[in-house]
Amino acid sequence: MTSPDPYQESAWQVQRHSPSRVPPLAPTAATPQVVIVMPAYNAARTLQRTYADIPHDLVHKIILVDDVSRDDTVQVARQLGLDVIIHSQNRGYGGNQKTCYDAALAAGADIVVMLHPDYQYDATRIPALIAPIADGTQDLMLGSRGAVYPTETLQRIRQASVT
Repeated sequence: MTSPDPYQESAWQVQRHSPSRVPPLAPTAATPQVVIVMPAYNAARTLQRTYADIPHDLVHKIILVDDVSRDDTVQVARQLGLDVIIHSQNRGYGGNQKTCYDAALAAGADIVVMLHPDYQYDATRIPALIAPIADGTQDLMLGSRGAVYPTETLQRIRQASVT
């Protein structure tokens, strides 16, 4: 089975949760601190579109980590009111991710969502993606830009996570 749109995110879980059946989180006092981190490199053209799709009522903070972009990524991020961290030298994708996670934890995140600002992930799916973490049924959720995992693959992943 393939996704009709190769860039549409398909959330998948180890347990039998369907993103369309997971109820959205309702903001309450018990809602965990959700911090979105965005590892950015030359994302000025797509950052605003990505930001617009974020469910802001569920998010406590959005942090963009710029890895020495050569475009206006930092200026766009600041105009949007994002917290911005700028590397003094390019650290590569792995270094950018590490800075993102460190910043989210320092900000008191209970749930960290890494969202690339290149508009290849569907930010409107964040409530379905984080719901199993917020309700305590999952520790980790992963999304994919287009992969649809057959049941057999999910069973292998489940087995690997238990052993």
